[in-house]
Amino acid sequence: MSENQNETPLDPAAVLGDRDDRVYGVVDDPETDVSELEERLRSLDVEVDLDSMQVHSGRSGLDELVPEADDGGVMQRIKRTIQSIGYEGRYLDLIERELKAGHALVAVSVTEENQTAVIAAMKDQGAHDMHRHNKLTIVDL
Repeated sequence: MSENQNETPLDPAAVLGDRDDRVYGVVDDPETDVSELEERLRSLDVEVDLDSMQVHSGRSGLDELVPEADDGGVMQRIKRTIQSIGYEGRYLDLIERELKAGHALVAVSVTEENQTAVIAAMKDQGAHDMHRHNKLTIVDL
């Protein structure tokens, strides 16, 4: 068994997304950082879809990302096990630690036109451990 085997109950699809049009990052002070990030994104010269922005914060955010008891059956469990072996597993562990510490995972939908500006705004607001989930890999930002 790999030393990177993930023991977290988090659902990789919930945390990492099943689409490749989002940028993910962790903010340390959800109370302040999320609203300030929304303001930054509104002020950009490019359009950003704030309605699709997702925030999972603290222990309640952790609960949102843990699969229900009916977790899709054997195939879904096999998929989660395979995902947990590689980089995704390490990222899931990081997100779990951050949420337990009271921080928040923020996901913002991006387009080719606004991706650079959104990433810069998130970093300016203090987002860290940022990534974009592409079809075959996770890209650190």
